[in-house]
Amino acid sequence: MPFVLSGDVKNFEALQTLNEKFYEKMKINLILDKKVIGIDPENKKIIFDDNEMSYDKLILATGSYAFVPPIKGVDSENVIVFKDIDDAKKIYEKMKKIKKAAVIGAGLIGLETAYAFAKNNIKVTVVEMLDRVLPVMLDKDMAEIVKKHLEDKGIEIYLNEKVLGIGEKVRTDKREIEYDLVVISSGVRANIDLARKAGIETEFGIKVNKKMETNIKDVYACGDCVECIDFITGKLIMSQLATTAVRQAKVLAENITGGDANFAPVLNTSITELFGLEIGTTGLTVARAENEGIKVITGKYRGKTRPEYMEGEDIVVKIVADEKGKIIGSQMIGKSLVGRIDAMCLAILNKMNVKDLANIEYCYAPPVSQEFEPMYVACEFVVKKLR
Repeated sequence: MPFVLSGDVKNFEALQTLNEKFYEKMKINLILDKKVIGIDPENKKIIFDDNEMSYDKLILATGSYAFVPPIKGVDSENVIVFKDIDDAKKIYEKMKKIKKAAVIGAGLIGLETAYAFAKNNIKVTVVEMLDRVLPVMLDKDMAEIVKKHLEDKGIEIYLNEKVLGIGEKVRTDKREIEYDLVVISSGVRANIDLARKAGIETEFGIKVNKKMETNIKDVYACGDCVECIDFITGKLIMSQLATTAVRQAKVLAENITGGDANFAPVLNTSITELFGLEIGTTGLTVARAENEGIKVITGKYRGKTRPEYMEGEDIVVKIVADEKGKIIGSQMIGKSLVGRIDAMCLAILNKMNVKDLANIEYCYAPPVSQEFEPMYVACEFVVKKLR
């Protein structure tokens, strides 16, 4: 949605890839403008405000809602909490009339929204209470690269600042910020009330097993509302990514139609692009690994995607390994990251050691690649620290 606001996607309709004709073709009975107010697992019924419907198998895909921080003035007319397409359309209309915007939260959606404002020549200020941008994706050293890149494009970014209130100005614990519009992007929380009321086990999200089954027979769940298992730590985490939801849906669909599929633990692999700079991550950051009590060794390499004489573009690769050299995370900034981030995801899932990856065979031709692949050079730096 932020990329419609920026103009990179032509309109909101382009985002809606499935229309009513698709559902008809697939023989799916699509019911709109109808709210489910309860579930009766014992009698296998879902309850609407005016009637009921029986089911054989029930899938909960209730998604998530935007977290609204307890800030005075958050319900003001010129403050929008950004979560769904309706919020995006409100922002789109406001953008036609404003000159100054403030964004609260420097996560993915927050920065993508700030990018959209800046690209439309709207002065934008981002406020983040933590010590770096993209705090879930990046360590501080990598986040600083992104911060400088955005500041060079005219975006003001204030870190380690808490928003105290929104009145005529946005008031933080360090300054006041002028605005015409405030967008709040402070993360999301799982929609679990319906499940909890039905006796389905929940904590941060709906609890499911590897078949995507809840604790109640014939009731399944997938998407932003469910908890996942972290591949590295084995602990329960949230993985509120479209790619996670798609993989869960495939597993679930196979199981309710007589198959036997398992959903694997996650690494929360993600990527974005801001003003031509790609930012990708998979696995644990150093900060999160240390919070989990894992001792780490890192390797970081600044290089080019192709040789200088082929006008190679800048790339920074950071590898995070445990003290034995097993790869547990990677962060990258630059160009041509998709294949590289996916390769690192595969390496982690296969429990590869930096020594394995540093010596792996790879392709090379000057128009498309470097003689020394940046990922593997970063791994070599970790190998040297192991000696």
